[in-house]
Amino acid sequence: LGFLLAGLSSYCKINFLPFTNPTELIFIPQGLIMMFYGTLSLGFSFYIIFTIILDIGGGYNEYNQNENLVKLVRKGFPGKNRNILLTYSLTNIRSIGIKI
Repeated sequence: LGFLLAGLSSYCKINFLPFTNPTELIFIPQGLIMMFYGTLSLGFSFYIIFTIILDIGGGYNEYNQNENLVKLVRKGFPGKNRNILLTYSLTNIRSIGIKI
């Protein structure tokens, strides 16, 4: 947010940041690049918050030896295919690795 406000301050010549004076920056190229980085970081932060709130990628693994199946259940992005269910036979699996 600071980079975006610094870029806007250099464009408008109004100080939006209380702890520094970015109005002295030349808009092209410094202010423009700061606005670009600020907008990009703001977009990434909204994307990350969105994925955390909707629990995208969350789910569980089910290993059922009675039915000889492994089920992987995950949540995807909202829409028609939000719930993801992958089912594999235990005979097709050679090994299971766990990384922490």
